Amino acid sequence: MKEKTCNTPFVVILSKLEFIYRLTNSFLYTLSDNYKNKRGG
Repeated sequence: MKEKTCNTPFVVILSKLEFIYRLTNSFLYTLSDNYKNKRGG
């Protein structure tokens, strides 16, 4: 029981990090896409 309570915050942090990572990735992808479009035409 004690092990689980110790492990749970880590899993929550990990999932939050993954969410932030995906969000940042899509954000950067959109930014670079807009940048290419502006330069292209």
